[in-house]
Amino acid sequence: MNYDIDNELKIRKKLESMLNYDIELQKTEDKYSWDISCFRYNTKTNQKTLLGYIELEQSDTWIDEYPDFWKYHSFLARKVFKFDWNNNVFLINELKNDWARTIYLIVNKNLTDMICQSIKTISTLNFEYCKVKDRYYNDCYLRINKRNKTIICGQNDCKRFIKDFFEKQRILEEYE
Repeated sequence: MNYDIDNELKIRKKLESMLNYDIELQKTEDKYSWDISCFRYNTKTNQKTLLGYIELEQSDTWIDEYPDFWKYHSFLARKVFKFDWNNNVFLINELKNDWARTIYLIVNKNLTDMICQSIKTISTLNFEYCKVKDRYYNDCYLRINKRNKTIICGQNDCKRFIKDFFEKQRILEEYE
């Protein structure tokens, strides 16, 4: 029997297979929070510690190879900054909660390629309103030229970046 497993679960399991055995990725319960919570299990005490989060996006238009005609790496501003609904503006000086412990990851449709970077770094990219869907909240992006090396590209490099990022979080947790 063939089961239809949702793409987020597929991506989480793929990421877990890339990380150490003591790392578990769980779907975050709060739909307004980050998508994935990253935990490390202490195999001696059987306790788990929250290391951080991953904001996950899967591109429907990036199928296999990163499209040559795309000039930028683009990240949704709504996934990085707080938003003032009363004034319909992003608070570009206020990152979402737990930003320092969060990675923004975009995976292609076939789950064969990815790009990533920390929310902190993404927040420094060029803020642009692109008027794609004619809704300000959904049409603001943080962009950088795709030739710029700030964004981590490729599965292997993203794997190293994610492992290193959460290893640093583990060390910080131990000293708090």
